[in-house]
Amino acid sequence: MDNIKQIDCLVRIADALRGSVETNNIVPALYIISELRRKFDANQEGLEYLWQHVTDLTYELKLAPVFESKESFFRIYGYLRNDIDFANIDYEMLLALNFRILGKNFVRFGVSDALFQLLSEKVQKLHGRVLIAEGEKFVPYLQKIVNQNNDNFYTITVSKQFEFEVIRNIFAHHSNVKVDLARIYDYEFLNQNFDGIISIPNFGANLMEFERHNFMCRESEFIALENLLLHLSLQGRLIILLPPRISFGVGRIKELRNFIQHSYGIEDISELPEGVLANTNLKTYLYTFTKDFQDEILIKKYKFAEKEQNIVKKFSSELKVSDETFVMLSELEEQGDWNVDKIFTAQDSDWQKYHNSNTKKVFLKDVADVFRGKAITEKDPSGRIGVINISNIQECNIDYDGLDYIDDEERKVSKYLLKEGDLLLPVRGTAIKSAVFHQQPYPCIASANIIVIRPYPRQISATYLKLFFDSDIGKKILKSIQQGATIINISYKDLQYIEIPCLPYDEQMEISEKYNQALAIYQKTIEEAQKQWNSVVTNLQKKLEE
Repeated sequence: MDNIKQIDCLVRIADALRGSVETNNIVPALYIISELRRKFDANQEGLEYLWQHVTDLTYELKLAPVFESKESFFRIYGYLRNDIDFANIDYEMLLALNFRILGKNFVRFGVSDALFQLLSEKVQKLHGRVLIAEGEKFVPYLQKIVNQNNDNFYTITVSKQFEFEVIRNIFAHHSNVKVDLARIYDYEFLNQNFDGIISIPNFGANLMEFERHNFMCRESEFIALENLLLHLSLQGRLIILLPPRISFGVGRIKELRNFIQHSYGIEDISELPEGVLANTNLKTYLYTFTKDFQDEILIKKYKFAEKEQNIVKKFSSELKVSDETFVMLSELEEQGDWNVDKIFTAQDSDWQKYHNSNTKKVFLKDVADVFRGKAITEKDPSGRIGVINISNIQECNIDYDGLDYIDDEERKVSKYLLKEGDLLLPVRGTAIKSAVFHQQPYPCIASANIIVIRPYPRQISATYLKLFFDSDIGKKILKSIQQGATIINISYKDLQYIEIPCLPYDEQMEISEKYNQALAIYQKTIEEAQKQWNSVVTNLQKKLEE
């Protein structure tokens, strides 16, 4: 039975077992039954004998009871007896089933075909001792990765006992594979260095203080990055998938980038489209780090070869390079981050013109307060506090008539109350747009999906700032800090550190006044045209009724 047919068969069985076995126990249950079928003949030994071994296996796997009772096991075993050749189940396919029945998205595998092909190209260049970190994340391609080069010696780490036992079983007859139960987030998790490491660490998990040792950052992906770099041999390469924040994050993340730039080499940075990794809609980046310094760094952007609407089909698409360039390490150091969009933008003529202009530029945080709106849990149409959502922010203004309301005391939301001249920028969405808030007869706040920019008096004009964000160069700068590709996702912390042109305040106000005058004329013209149009249509309709 080929892999696709086998996993489809396993999915059908898993669906049939729902209700009889807890969802997170379906794969362990199938594994235990498969092990019993491989080792014993139920017709000779009897179900009572098998049940004793169920208990032993459950203990070895360090699992809570998988079957509700002995009777439940007998019933399920009998049901599955002739359903599939359990003695020949591919255990890697069985682990892959977890991504389908436990994953947030209903997809076949955790790592897409497209990502595997890209990783495969890179792994072929690794020679010697190779670490596959958290090997369970690479199913169902784990054996394919190992079989690409049988001259390598592979160490596969696994973080959970069940996956450890299964993967150790998979490679039981591979003399060049060792499976270890270890966490890549623990300092000195292995006492060994490697010539090659591939890793897809957990994203965004905040580890406990005592678990973080003395790592620079607290997020799991950055701890893994720092920790794995420490396990590179002199000729080693680390191939690691990371979220966007590594490229432009500030604070401790910036410290980590600086440490890496001065202690390691960056061979290449590849921006990948959404969908190459299951259960996340973020852009992801594939990095190759080395122990050797690299003067020239290859920068790539990938996209799916075929744009398909069906996400399941999309996962089976191939990746192709949509843009490619080189950047010198000195240029990257001067830029201050690893932002791929900024690198390509820096080679754009508009950006070069802006960057080289004599206009004074300042960080947004130096001329304005930047904060997120308030999370709203319960709306109240009769409430007295208006809530501005993304849908209320239009191209040139705010739709105050369509606001939601909450019933709360003003003092409890005082720090979120909007003021005249605040600029509102959606945190997420499909298009970058902003609007200036004007005081209403009732108090208003912004929802948590909106960033509030409150200009300092006589430092920056909100209208001037809106004009900049609406400009081509402003959109490019905002795009450089967004964490999504098709769905915009902007962090207010990252927004604080974008550079904006800061003309003298009087010039800003002159520009803002001209904009507001033109906007008023534009809106009046649209309003009059709409009235005239409605009048014509109404008169024509009346004639039809005569």
